[in-house]
Amino acid sequence: MSQVSEVMKTHLEFCNPETRVPDLKYIIKKYDYDEVVIEDSDRHPLGIVNGEAVSDEALKNKLHPFDVRAGNLMTRISVNVRKDASIEECLKLMDSNQITVMPVVDEQGHCLGVVKKKDLISELRH
Repeated sequence: MSQVSEVMKTHLEFCNPETRVPDLKYIIKKYDYDEVVIEDSDRHPLGIVNGEAVSDEALKNKLHPFDVRAGNLMTRISVNVRKDASIEECLKLMDSNQITVMPVVDEQGHCLGVVKKKDLISELRH
């Protein structure tokens, strides 16, 4: 049985709720991320900012990008998965919470990266 750790994308950079839009854009571009995990000071995931939302949200509100923070843009998350969880277990959790991206955490709840539903499904098909 395949585990989440075999499919997850390990993120090297995380942000906090006070991170500004230009910094989010830089991280997304530099690391070629589709999303950025927003963490608290103890490295526990709080939410996710989709890369597309960074510029769209800033423009929609007609605010200067330096005035918009990650905490204003993030989608709050209330669920995460351990890296040793099975792919099937993770998919059930995603379906029951109606999400397509979920943080992957270690035993202390520290974020290690993310897993995407489409990648889990692709792995099951192989």
